[in-house]
Amino acid sequence: RYHSTYRLTEKSDVYSFGIVLLELVTGLPAVLKLLETGHILQWVRQGLAQGTVADVVDPRLKQQQQCDMSSVKRVVDLALNCTALNSNERPTMTQVVMQLKESLQLEIVNESSTRPYGGGLDINHSGTTATTSISLTELSGPSSR
Repeated sequence: RYHSTYRLTEKSDVYSFGIVLLELVTGLPAVLKLLETGHILQWVRQGLAQGTVADVVDPRLKQQQQCDMSSVKRVVDLALNCTALNSNERPTMTQVVMQLKESLQLEIVNESSTRPYGGGLDINHSGTTATTSISLTELSGPSSR
């Protein structure tokens, strides 16, 4: 839409943020000079159509032990929603922040439950379980406008 009106809007900011998310996940710049797709968005869409999220993720990210592909997929899906061709279909930045916080909360719970003797899941001697919850207000980060 910016190309036709030359006006920046909240929805164009959301689009740009989606591109930044794709850059973070793929480790690639927005403009791909050496690839025939030319733009990160087309490259990711093409990669997902031909394979899985793991095929478009930066290899350095995949090498990290804590890299949870389901969390990465949520971020990629969010980035694709942010870059929807129709700006009316894009989420607001408030919705984006909420989705990122939810993803972070799930990541923290997943990470803590996989560590021995720590975090999210406590089992008492009677065999029942109790989970530890994390409030979204405990997660720090910038607030949306």
